[in-house]
Amino acid sequence: MFAQATAVHLMALGRRHGLSDRAIAAIIDNVRAGLADWPEIAAQAGATFSMREIAERHAEVARTFG
Repeated sequence: MFAQATAVHLMALGRRHGLSDRAIAAIIDNVRAGLADWPEIAAQAGATFSMREIAERHAEVARTFG
């Protein structure tokens, strides 16, 4: 379900719930920043292989999301 989400989908969803385009864009940017930081955070925490796998999934979402 969420694997096919795109910025267009999230903009429509946000608008449907009364969010401004600016607020939606800020949320998307914050999520992207969090996903980008994940590998460093995981490494600093001594993450296990499964945590690195989560980082790989985050990267897949980022690529799909566009």
